Amino acid sequence: MQKQKYRISEGAEIINGARVPDTRIVEMSECEAEYYVSLGIASLHKTSGRGRPKDDVGG
Repeated sequence: MQKQKYRISEGAEIINGARVPDTRIVEMSECEAEYYVSLGIASLHKTSGRGRPKDDVGG
C-alpha cells in the first residue's frame, strides 16, 4: 500500500504510536490516516511536487 504525506494539526503529539516530528508531516497509508482525518487531526499534505500534476487542475 502506497503511503502519502499528511500534515498533523497542532496539539497532536503521537500518531500511530510515533512522535509527530517538528515539521508536523508524517507518512501514512490512506487506511492508517482515515481515522485521524475523520477527527480533523490530519489532512493530506499538498507539496510543490516538481514534475507531478496538481490535484486541483481541471476544467
